[in-house]
Amino acid sequence: MTTSTKKRKTIGLENDDPHNSIFQASPSPTKDRKTYKATRSEAKYTNNSFVVLKRQLCEEQKRTVMSKFEQFLSGSKPDLLLSETLKPNQAHPEFVTQSMVNLRWELAAWDELYNRPSGQVVLAFGQNDAGQLGMPSHDTDNDAMLDGIPATAIKEMSSRHVSQTACGGMHTIALTKDGMVFSFGANDDGALGRTTSDENEEAVPARVAYMVLSKNAVSKHQCLSTQDESNEIVMVSVGASHSLFLSVSGNVYMAGMYKDIDGSGKFSDPRPKDDTDTSDEQPKGTPKGIHKVPVHCYRMPGRVKFIASGGACNAAILEDDTLVTWGMGYSGEMARSKAMIQDLEHETENRPLRVDELKEVTVSTRNDKKFFIDNIMDRCLKPKPVEWANGRTDMIVTHVSMGESHILVCARAPDEPFSRAYSAGNGSYGKLGHGNEDAVHALTLVRIIGMAMICLFWLMFIFSFP
Repeated sequence: MTTSTKKRKTIGLENDDPHNSIFQASPSPTKDRKTYKATRSEAKYTNNSFVVLKRQLCEEQKRTVMSKFEQFLSGSKPDLLLSETLKPNQAHPEFVTQSMVNLRWELAAWDELYNRPSGQVVLAFGQNDAGQLGMPSHDTDNDAMLDGIPATAIKEMSSRHVSQTACGGMHTIALTKDGMVFSFGANDDGALGRTTSDENEEAVPARVAYMVLSKNAVSKHQCLSTQDESNEIVMVSVGASHSLFLSVSGNVYMAGMYKDIDGSGKFSDPRPKDDTDTSDEQPKGTPKGIHKVPVHCYRMPGRVKFIASGGACNAAILEDDTLVTWGMGYSGEMARSKAMIQDLEHETENRPLRVDELKEVTVSTRNDKKFFIDNIMDRCLKPKPVEWANGRTDMIVTHVSMGESHILVCARAPDEPFSRAYSAGNGSYGKLGHGNEDAVHALTLVRIIGMAMICLFWLMFIFSFP
């Protein structure tokens, strides 16, 4: 057992902020920064073909989005030039104006995914007790580690074009513009997605490689390769003890583990049947255990274009603008209703286990409980659509963000002219915005923000005309 294992277990994620370090990718140095520029080499792309591919895909997506709104774009004043094919409610100026807003948002979303700006200097500051700042512990003195070290450049990343960073419980992921992933920090639960031998190796940024696409994948959109997509990542997100990776083809990969309701059991996305990696600790066909290397989330119901992670669960926006969640969430943060966790556990003291129940997965010896493997596989770890408190099933999701035990979603109904905020999960400290601390298991409108958005929209609409 490494020291990082002891540190991870002694830190309470409920009482401490899991995102205890901050990263920033600074823009490329200008001519005014002569001193710094002279002390380092110019960052270079390693995977130039992927950079070109992303730019092409971005332009392709822009053309697709523009075609959806072409009836509003034929003239200098699109609000006044309406197509005869529009429905009556679509001819209303409110709808047209909001359609233009949606157009800008969609174009920005594809730019964020495929054409995100990058920086050449990655600065890190905060706690470094597990190497999550990308430098071995001996690089900083103990007093500085306790109080938070000042912003320091990570030398291993200085020659990379970094486009995104994500901080987890005790580890960090960095994504380069040319589609490669680097990780550093605590690796006792496999969250780094790579094998390490000691803490100093964990603290040094290194490549996360070999993300193998399963033949059983639902999403068949493939751009560059048919097997390894580790050079084709466009987005990353992290939780307390896991990491998530989104490829340019819309496939999702996961490394690490999700903790159960008691915090003692370890679960992860099941390995595909055609996964041939032998270094993983998790057997095929079971959700118990961790992934030391990324595993394809092959049960995704469609191509993914955006990902987010909470403490022990994830959310993904599909290409059709619907939202799915999966993982180990019990406070409503997966927005899948309270029925998801009913009959999930089995109290062993009520009756002895039968021979045919030996496949059950033990997750808590403290309370002598067992979780049924079929329930975990189907109810929790299989990506499924979220539930909405308004009862609708056609909500259009534009953005999603997750905290340790709650989720916040921007969405609108097809007949609504603007997006509004919805939240679910653990309501402690009022973080759901509903005016109380109750747990919510379906996405519920945050009404104060909703009213503010309505007022803002009307002000914009009124002042848009002379």
